[in-house]
Amino acid sequence: MSLRRLLSHLVPFSIERGESRVHPRLSVRLVGGRLRLDAQRVNHSGGSLRDVWAAAFAHLRPERRPLERVLLLGLGGGSSLDLLRERGVHAPIDAVELDPEVVRLARAHFGLERLQPLEIHVADALDWIERPGERYDLVLVDLFIEDEIPPAARAEPFLRGLGARLAPGGLLVFNQLGHTPRRYAEALELQRLAARVLGPARILVCGTNQLLVHEAGHATR
Repeated sequence: MSLRRLLSHLVPFSIERGESRVHPRLSVRLVGGRLRLDAQRVNHSGGSLRDVWAAAFAHLRPERRPLERVLLLGLGGGSSLDLLRERGVHAPIDAVELDPEVVRLARAHFGLERLQPLEIHVADALDWIERPGERYDLVLVDLFIEDEIPPAARAEPFLRGLGARLAPGGLLVFNQLGHTPRRYAEALELQRLAARVLGPARILVCGTNQLLVHEAGHATR
Protein backbone atom coordinates (compact mmCIF):
# COMPACT_ATOMS: atom_id res chain seq x y z
CA MET A 1 0.00 0.00 0.00
CA SER A 2 1.41 3.41 -0.95
CA LEU A 3 2.14 5.94 1.76
CA ARG A 4 -0.43 8.31 0.29
CA ARG A 5 -3.11 5.62 0.34
CA LEU A 6 -2.19 4.76 3.91
CA LEU A 7 -2.32 8.40 5.02
CA SER A 8 -5.70 8.86 3.32
CA HIS A 9 -7.21 6.95 6.24
CA LEU A 10 -6.36 10.05 8.27
CA VAL A 11 -6.60 12.89 5.73
CA PRO A 12 -8.34 12.75 2.31
CA PHE A 13 -6.02 13.37 -0.65
CA SER A 14 -7.28 15.41 -3.60
CA ILE A 15 -5.94 14.00 -6.88
CA GLU A 16 -7.79 15.94 -9.58
CA ARG A 17 -10.75 18.26 -9.88
CA GLY A 18 -13.05 18.85 -12.81
CA GLU A 19 -16.20 20.70 -13.78
CA SER A 20 -18.80 20.54 -16.53
CA ARG A 21 -22.22 21.83 -17.44
CA VAL A 22 -23.70 18.68 -15.87
CA HIS A 23 -21.60 18.70 -12.69
CA PRO A 24 -20.26 22.10 -11.56
CA ARG A 25 -17.85 20.32 -9.24
CA LEU A 26 -16.18 16.93 -9.62
CA SER A 27 -13.26 15.58 -7.64
CA VAL A 28 -11.12 12.47 -7.63
CA ARG A 29 -9.89 11.78 -4.10
CA LEU A 30 -8.28 9.13 -1.97
CA VAL A 31 -10.44 8.67 1.12
CA GLY A 32 -9.95 5.89 3.63
CA GLY A 33 -7.59 4.09 1.29
CA ARG A 34 -10.10 4.05 -1.56
CA LEU A 35 -10.24 6.06 -4.77
CA ARG A 36 -13.48 8.03 -5.12
CA LEU A 37 -15.18 10.12 -7.75
CA ASP A 38 -17.38 12.67 -6.00
CA ALA A 39 -19.76 15.35 -7.20
CA GLN A 40 -20.70 18.27 -4.98
CA ARG A 41 -23.20 16.33 -2.85
CA VAL A 42 -22.87 12.67 -3.76
CA ASN A 43 -20.38 9.87 -4.34
CA HIS A 44 -20.31 8.72 -7.99
CA SER A 45 -17.78 5.92 -7.72
CA GLY A 46 -15.79 4.13 -5.06
CA GLY A 47 -16.75 4.80 -1.46
CA SER A 48 -20.32 4.14 -0.39
CA LEU A 49 -21.58 3.59 -3.94
CA ARG A 50 -19.18 0.71 -4.47
CA ASP A 51 -20.45 -0.80 -1.23
CA VAL A 52 -24.04 -0.56 -2.50
CA TRP A 53 -23.26 -2.43 -5.71
CA ALA A 54 -21.13 -4.97 -3.86
CA ALA A 55 -24.07 -5.77 -1.58
CA ALA A 56 -26.45 -5.98 -4.55
CA PHE A 57 -24.22 -8.37 -6.49
CA ALA A 58 -23.62 -10.52 -3.40
CA HIS A 59 -27.38 -11.04 -3.29
CA LEU A 60 -28.14 -11.26 -7.03
CA ARG A 61 -25.07 -13.32 -8.05
CA PRO A 62 -24.87 -12.03 -11.66
CA GLU A 63 -21.91 -14.33 -12.36
CA ARG A 64 -24.29 -17.30 -12.14
CA ARG A 65 -26.48 -15.96 -14.94
CA PRO A 66 -25.89 -16.62 -18.67
CA LEU A 67 -24.79 -13.07 -19.46
CA GLU A 68 -23.94 -12.32 -23.08
CA ARG A 69 -24.25 -8.52 -22.99
CA VAL A 70 -24.39 -5.98 -20.14
CA LEU A 71 -25.64 -2.37 -20.19
CA LEU A 72 -24.81 0.32 -17.64
CA LEU A 73 -26.65 3.64 -17.75
CA GLY A 74 -24.55 6.12 -15.77
CA LEU A 75 -20.85 5.22 -15.82
CA GLY A 76 -19.36 7.29 -13.00
CA GLY A 77 -15.96 5.77 -12.31
CA GLY A 78 -17.17 2.29 -13.22
CA SER A 79 -17.41 0.80 -9.71
CA SER A 80 -20.27 -1.52 -10.62
CA LEU A 81 -18.42 -2.77 -13.70
CA ASP A 82 -15.22 -3.34 -11.75
CA LEU A 83 -17.20 -5.46 -9.30
CA LEU A 84 -18.75 -7.47 -12.14
CA ARG A 85 -15.32 -8.25 -13.56
CA GLU A 86 -14.07 -9.22 -10.09
CA ARG A 87 -16.98 -11.67 -9.84
CA GLY A 88 -15.99 -13.31 -13.13
CA VAL A 89 -18.45 -11.66 -15.52
CA HIS A 90 -16.61 -11.41 -18.86
CA ALA A 91 -19.49 -10.35 -21.13
CA PRO A 92 -19.11 -7.25 -23.36
CA ILE A 93 -20.38 -4.09 -21.66
CA ASP A 94 -21.97 -0.96 -23.10
CA ALA A 95 -21.82 2.03 -20.74
CA VAL A 96 -23.74 5.25 -21.38
CA GLU A 97 -22.61 8.46 -19.65
CA LEU A 98 -23.99 11.96 -20.18
CA ASP A 99 -21.00 13.91 -18.90
CA PRO A 100 -17.78 13.75 -20.97
CA GLU A 101 -15.83 15.11 -18.00
CA VAL A 102 -16.89 12.11 -15.93
CA VAL A 103 -15.67 9.85 -18.73
CA ARG A 104 -12.34 11.70 -18.89
CA LEU A 105 -11.76 11.39 -15.15
CA ALA A 106 -12.81 7.74 -15.16
CA ARG A 107 -10.38 6.92 -17.97
CA ALA A 108 -7.57 8.83 -16.26
CA HIS A 109 -7.90 7.40 -12.76
CA PHE A 110 -10.16 4.34 -12.52
CA GLY A 111 -8.47 1.79 -14.78
CA LEU A 112 -11.25 1.35 -17.32
CA GLU A 113 -8.82 -0.51 -19.59
CA ARG A 114 -9.10 -3.42 -17.13
CA LEU A 115 -12.82 -3.68 -17.83
CA GLN A 116 -12.59 -4.62 -21.51
CA PRO A 117 -14.54 -5.50 -23.55
CA LEU A 118 -16.16 -2.15 -22.74
CA GLU A 119 -17.67 0.43 -25.09
CA ILE A 120 -18.46 3.87 -23.65
CA HIS A 121 -21.15 6.01 -25.27
CA VAL A 122 -21.19 9.71 -24.37
CA ALA A 123 -24.92 10.31 -24.67
CA ASP A 124 -28.10 11.04 -22.74
CA ALA A 125 -29.35 7.67 -21.50
CA LEU A 126 -32.94 8.90 -21.77
CA ASP A 127 -32.51 9.30 -25.52
CA TRP A 128 -30.13 6.40 -26.03
CA ILE A 129 -32.51 3.83 -24.58
CA GLU A 130 -35.16 4.77 -27.17
CA ARG A 131 -32.91 3.96 -30.13
CA PRO A 132 -33.17 0.57 -31.82
CA GLY A 133 -30.31 -1.58 -30.65
CA GLU A 134 -29.03 -4.57 -28.74
CA ARG A 135 -30.90 -6.42 -26.02
CA TYR A 136 -29.11 -7.10 -22.77
CA ASP A 137 -29.07 -9.85 -20.17
CA LEU A 138 -28.19 -7.40 -17.39
CA VAL A 139 -29.15 -3.71 -17.30
CA LEU A 140 -27.83 -1.52 -14.48
CA VAL A 141 -29.32 1.96 -14.05
CA ASP A 142 -27.34 4.46 -11.95
CA LEU A 143 -28.58 7.81 -13.22
CA PHE A 144 -27.95 10.66 -10.83
CA ILE A 145 -27.41 14.36 -11.34
CA GLU A 146 -25.87 15.13 -7.96
CA ASP A 147 -28.27 13.28 -5.62
CA GLU A 148 -31.36 13.45 -7.85
CA ILE A 149 -32.62 10.98 -10.44
CA PRO A 150 -33.94 12.92 -13.47
CA PRO A 151 -37.76 12.86 -13.39
CA ALA A 152 -37.88 11.45 -16.92
CA ALA A 153 -35.89 8.43 -15.71
CA ARG A 154 -38.68 7.67 -13.26
CA ALA A 155 -41.44 7.90 -15.88
CA GLU A 156 -43.31 5.23 -17.84
CA PRO A 157 -41.72 5.86 -21.27
CA PHE A 158 -38.23 5.30 -19.89
CA LEU A 159 -39.26 2.12 -18.08
CA ARG A 160 -40.84 0.82 -21.28
CA GLY A 161 -37.59 1.60 -23.08
CA LEU A 162 -35.66 -0.37 -20.47
CA GLY A 163 -38.03 -3.28 -20.85
CA ALA A 164 -37.57 -3.27 -24.62
CA ARG A 165 -33.79 -3.56 -24.16
CA LEU A 166 -34.01 -6.56 -21.80
CA ALA A 167 -33.37 -9.95 -23.35
CA PRO A 168 -35.70 -12.80 -22.30
CA GLY A 169 -34.84 -13.60 -18.71
CA GLY A 170 -32.77 -10.42 -18.47
CA LEU A 171 -32.28 -8.67 -15.15
CA LEU A 172 -32.87 -4.95 -14.51
CA VAL A 173 -31.31 -3.33 -11.43
CA PHE A 174 -32.17 0.35 -10.88
CA ASN A 175 -30.25 2.16 -8.13
CA GLN A 176 -32.16 4.66 -5.97
CA LEU A 177 -31.56 6.46 -2.71
CA GLY A 178 -33.75 5.55 0.23
CA HIS A 179 -32.26 7.26 3.25
CA THR A 180 -35.06 9.79 3.90
CA PRO A 181 -38.87 9.46 3.97
CA ARG A 182 -39.08 11.28 0.63
CA ARG A 183 -36.51 9.03 -1.02
CA TYR A 184 -38.17 5.92 0.40
CA ALA A 185 -41.55 7.04 -0.93
CA GLU A 186 -40.02 7.69 -4.36
CA ALA A 187 -38.52 4.19 -4.39
CA LEU A 188 -41.88 2.61 -3.61
CA GLU A 189 -43.57 4.75 -6.25
CA LEU A 190 -41.10 3.56 -8.89
CA GLN A 191 -41.60 -0.04 -7.80
CA ARG A 192 -45.37 0.28 -8.30
CA LEU A 193 -44.90 1.89 -11.71
CA ALA A 194 -42.39 -0.75 -12.79
CA ALA A 195 -44.72 -3.54 -11.68
CA ARG A 196 -47.49 -2.06 -13.81
CA VAL A 197 -45.31 -1.38 -16.85
CA LEU A 198 -42.85 -4.29 -16.81
CA GLY A 199 -44.23 -6.96 -14.53
CA PRO A 200 -43.22 -8.12 -11.04
CA ALA A 201 -40.66 -5.83 -9.42
CA ARG A 202 -39.16 -5.77 -5.96
CA ILE A 203 -36.98 -3.56 -3.80
CA LEU A 204 -33.55 -4.77 -2.70
CA VAL A 205 -32.26 -2.80 0.29
CA CYS A 206 -28.50 -2.21 0.17
CA GLY A 207 -27.40 0.08 2.97
CA THR A 208 -29.31 3.33 2.60
CA ASN A 209 -30.17 2.62 -1.05
CA GLN A 210 -33.30 0.98 -2.43
CA LEU A 211 -32.57 -0.92 -5.66
CA LEU A 212 -35.45 -1.79 -7.95
CA VAL A 213 -35.08 -5.32 -9.34
CA HIS A 214 -37.08 -6.78 -12.24
CA GLU A 215 -36.49 -9.98 -14.19
CA ALA A 216 -37.88 -10.01 -17.72
CA GLY A 217 -38.63 -13.72 -17.56
CA HIS A 218 -41.30 -12.99 -14.95
CA ALA A 219 -43.21 -10.49 -17.08
CA THR A 220 -46.65 -11.44 -18.34
CA ARG A 221 -47.14 -8.60 -20.79
